[in-house]
Amino acid sequence: MNRLAVAFTLALRGLRGSRRHVLLVTLALTLAVAVSTAVSVASRSVLESARTSARAMLGGDLLLETTGLPLSGAELRGLLPPGSRTATIANLHTFARSGDRRVTVSLEGVDGNWPLFGAVALDPPGDVRAVLARGAAVAEETLFLRLGAEPGARVALGTLSEVELAAVLRRQPDRLAGELALGPRVLVSLARLRESGLLAPGSFVRWRHAVRLPPGSDPRAVAAELRAREEGARFRVRTADELLPRIARITERIGAFLSLAALALFAVGILAVLLVGRAHAVRRRGEVAVMRAVGAEMALLAPALALEVALLLLPAVLLGLGAGVVLVAVPAALFGHLLPFPLALHMAPSDLLVPAAVGLLAAGAVLLPAVVTVARTPPSVLFRRAADLRGAGPVPLTLAALLLAVAAALVALRLPEPRLVVVALAGPPAAFAIFLLAALGVRTGAAWLLSRVSDARLRPGLRALATPGGGPTAVLVAVAFTVALAGAVGGVEGRLREELLAALPERAASLFLVDIQPDQRERLQGLVQAHNGVLLQEAPVVRARVVEIAGVPVERREVAPDVLWTVRADRALTWMATPPPDVRLVAGSWWPSDWRGEPLVSIEERVARGYGVWVGDTIGFNVLGRRITARIANVRERVDWTRGRIDFVFVLSPGVLEAAPHVHIAATDFAPRDEAAFLLALSRE
Repeated sequence: MNRLAVAFTLALRGLRGSRRHVLLVTLALTLAVAVSTAVSVASRSVLESARTSARAMLGGDLLLETTGLPLSGAELRGLLPPGSRTATIANLHTFARSGDRRVTVSLEGVDGNWPLFGAVALDPPGDVRAVLARGAAVAEETLFLRLGAEPGARVALGTLSEVELAAVLRRQPDRLAGELALGPRVLVSLARLRESGLLAPGSFVRWRHAVRLPPGSDPRAVAAELRAREEGARFRVRTADELLPRIARITERIGAFLSLAALALFAVGILAVLLVGRAHAVRRRGEVAVMRAVGAEMALLAPALALEVALLLLPAVLLGLGAGVVLVAVPAALFGHLLPFPLALHMAPSDLLVPAAVGLLAAGAVLLPAVVTVARTPPSVLFRRAADLRGAGPVPLTLAALLLAVAAALVALRLPEPRLVVVALAGPPAAFAIFLLAALGVRTGAAWLLSRVSDARLRPGLRALATPGGGPTAVLVAVAFTVALAGAVGGVEGRLREELLAALPERAASLFLVDIQPDQRERLQGLVQAHNGVLLQEAPVVRARVVEIAGVPVERREVAPDVLWTVRADRALTWMATPPPDVRLVAGSWWPSDWRGEPLVSIEERVARGYGVWVGDTIGFNVLGRRITARIANVRERVDWTRGRIDFVFVLSPGVLEAAPHVHIAATDFAPRDEAAFLLALSRE
């Protein structure tokens, strides 16, 4: 016990005598651990928040959808795991009337369990369940603007007369789960909607049964079991993963980038620990030499130096863990509301233990050889002015390599993509080796110049560069290594930013207009401009049906289940001379703008694969009783229907459909008040 106390005292004296080195090592290791912790906590927080919000945006862990008739309580209990909770939502379109104003609305009736996830925001604030339970309704602000009404006004909703519009619906968590709304959304209780008679047999009503599964259930597994067990069932199953594929992809990419950035900063921090720790070891050589000269044994020096390293590393790791949590918590509290979903702080023990372990292992590995060298080198060498501290021996070097390998394995296990594992394990060592060779080249060149330069002003600098183990050489390696990592992370960040920006529409549509007659286009464009609107997209549309695939009638052709919807009903066809500005072709090429040859068609990739066709095959359409066979000229990437754009599965070449009776559709954007005025003017027009 007395020997341990002496070792502890010696360790404290060693640290007190080198405050600058201690501070630098602490800062470097704190930064490395803080960044790793922050990325780990941030990734988990974003993923968990997104997962929770995805369930809220879907309305549940699962969504069972039917048309016409809902699933009964007995049916739901037979389909779902015991302990599941459900909420039922009915959706239909009707009219809201106030005075002489009449507006098409998307009317939703919800039961008392709704919402299962998320919260509804009302203006003025209130409990949506209590509001709906007393027979009132809530509606989006657009309806109030179009009707010229205020909260508290009474309107007619279809056959429901004198319904109080109690509040403005500011946020509805499952808004994305519903069908395309052909007007402002209005919520009433399901009981009130049943009383109205609007749900009578024959009414076109879409039903959603939101499901909250028992804790520990896997929604994807339950959905797969339902689809396999109920093949041909009258309901459709959806999960949050299917609802928000783009958010999932973006989250994965951001997580991968943050992991790469953290890896780079961690490598720089450990490099700083190596350089400063080595300098600290050089400074300690004289003190250790004195103790060795007066008879101090390795049994005392080894524990003292080990305690010194522990006292150097442990506070830095603890500070890094705390700083990492703060780096996430403060921005989340200040700016979390700017994200599409509420950001909450989520942590698991591994989010703290792994960064701490990696920091201790990596820092210990880079300090171990220098510390062992100081302890083992005899006083006769330590007292030399330019003692060479290389020579820790094979055992410490092997142990250091093992520690680094364990640290690298821990890092690799937590990386989100296999490609990043390769980058993590091979990138920093390869970069360090390259720049070390470059630094050795500089040292060799400096030695060659030193032997040939006699100018006294240049020789000290050349001598410093040419000295084996000299500080300038290490600094050159560190600076080059840091700049290279910063450049690599910057390049990845720029590419990620471009990809994220490309995934977002420059301007989202607020209104989609359908059934525009050709002779109405010019008047419509003037009306849009008169109300400060923007015509974002416009396209001609002809209704047609797919009747033949690669020369085989659809009835005899095997079509993948996920694209059967394209052959079960009429589809919208359009024609374009030039490709849309943001289209990406998977195969083939677009036709010339002045094409007047055989009919050509551009097809979406998912549908092409589902049909089993590719470029050069043919698709047959029935257009108003006329058969048109078009050859596939190109295959476009899968259409992302969540972007709120006008898109088509099939696009034909010019000169095929222009003479057929057709209408136009358009996407426009207005400010809320301009939109209300535009719709009023449109109805009068």
